[in-house]
Amino acid sequence: MEILVKGEMVKTFKPDQIEINYTFNYKGQSYEKIIELGTKAIENYVNLLERLNIKRQDFKTTFFRVEEDKVYNENLKTYELKGYKYVYGAKLALKYDMKKLEEIILNTAKFGDFVSYRINFTLKDRNAADSELLAGAYKNAEIQADSIAKVAGLQISKCLKTSFQPLERDFYSRNAYESSRASVQFAKSADFQNIFIPEDIEVEREIYCIFLAE
Repeated sequence: MEILVKGEMVKTFKPDQIEINYTFNYKGQSYEKIIELGTKAIENYVNLLERLNIKRQDFKTTFFRVEEDKVYNENLKTYELKGYKYVYGAKLALKYDMKKLEEIILNTAKFGDFVSYRINFTLKDRNAADSELLAGAYKNAEIQADSIAKVAGLQISKCLKTSFQPLERDFYSRNAYESSRASVQFAKSADFQNIFIPEDIEVEREIYCIFLAE
């Protein structure tokens, strides 16, 4: 007899890594000039990170583009070229350290509206966490199959097949930190490191198994 069961495992993890997703925006009238100024501004920001003892190679580019900055003219019913926009995306991953995060937030504020960011709290070794979840879900499926087999006077002998969906972005705390004037002021507060504590990461894993009962 074949027995199909769904095994489940739910576990919470404490974040041990901070991810900062940046967007840099710069506007100008000349295509060549905006590339020069935008690239220089990025270089200045990377130099800032290095002064905070963050390695240059940890600052990863995620996207880059230079596009026309157009404004719609109601009278002419057409778009007019105003200049160009330099848009650059990057990601920085670092060990969970709220003091270091405070330093980054306060120093980034000096760059004004040129840079915006979203901060997420996650796990560094997601593969190990996922393996633990899958093992737990499989064990849960095995227990269920064994109970069903015993009711029928049988015993499970082996697992014939398993099926599960890979996890991509589930290992994140529900708390995030967005760039804004309020977030900068909060980072300046004396108790920032003690008050802002990200919620634990809760992840659920499901696995379908077919067991042979004899």
